[in-house]
Amino acid sequence: MISHEYWAAYHEKLAALDLDTHPTSFIPQDWALNAVDIASEWVEQQFAAHVAGRPLVPAPPELDPETMLACGQLAFVLAEAYQHPIKLDIDIIRYNEALTKRESGLNDAREEALLAKFPPAERIMLSSWSMIRRCTLRKW
Repeated sequence: MISHEYWAAYHEKLAALDLDTHPTSFIPQDWALNAVDIASEWVEQQFAAHVAGRPLVPAPPELDPETMLACGQLAFVLAEAYQHPIKLDIDIIRYNEALTKRESGLNDAREEALLAKFPPAERIMLSSWSMIRRCTLRKW
């Protein structure tokens, strides 16, 4: 059990923290959550640097090389998707209702049936990571 003194000190540090620039985590270093917190903050900083075209932020020394490489790739892919939005004119509610739970997307016959039931207004060939920013929600 964590003591009351620990939480009091934690909240004092948190209150004094400039949340825009805090470089390290205040979660105890021996907790696995500490590395996750540091990694997630670094991914956010890298993402913002990619999107804004600024120099990348150096990796925190607390991250092991595998985590650093994975987080760097994640930030890059998220930024690429964010910078290449697409708009689809699909009925997302009916499409969602047509899907089964835990649909894998690996069944070609199922994919063809969904494509026939919900034909796209136009065919889009993605050449880079993209994200859907808007979908038309139609009421029937």
